[in-house]
Amino acid sequence: PPFYPTENICQLMSSDAPVALDAVAVIDKGFFVADNDWTCYRRNYFSVACGIRLEPECSDPVYLCSPDGVSQHEIVDFAVTITAATDPPWKRIELVQHTPKRDKGQQDRPARLIVNPLKDGSSEASETLLSFERLQFKHATANNGKRRASQEYFAILVEVWAKIRSISEPWTLIATRKSAPVVVRGRSPGHYSA
Repeated sequence: PPFYPTENICQLMSSDAPVALDAVAVIDKGFFVADNDWTCYRRNYFSVACGIRLEPECSDPVYLCSPDGVSQHEIVDFAVTITAATDPPWKRIELVQHTPKRDKGQQDRPARLIVNPLKDGSSEASETLLSFERLQFKHATANNGKRRASQEYFAILVEVWAKIRSISEPWTLIATRKSAPVVVRGRSPGHYSA
């Protein structure tokens, strides 16, 4: 599924000029189109590659502006993570990430990973993107295939965080990028035919 444009939550500045942040996101595998909806099976893995791009590129420190615009806090690191939510209303949906082993290994929520901004000339398929592999939705969407009820949709969210120097809560959510709505089916119809 494609992603909608990045929604910036905070204003960034560098050298007294505004800086635009774009979250780059690509879903690599795991989805198909069924009944005009992007669809996947809950038990199938999918992966998301993501990164960030700053415009203009900054060699000077980047600052997070306070909501009132009075103060600025230096950003020492950027990070990304993957989450999901119902589309709409925005209720969090749990994603799990499996270990590379094929056993019933450890399952965790996707971690927040430090990321460096992409440079001009680097493509979205470049090795500079971080990849979240072996992801699954913990639950299926409601009303799959039921004609009388409305179909529930989920969205995959790429969250961009900034680590701020010298404040008590160092990580601040600064931007999100949401995927097109997706349907998550519980099991393949072939599972039930015996």
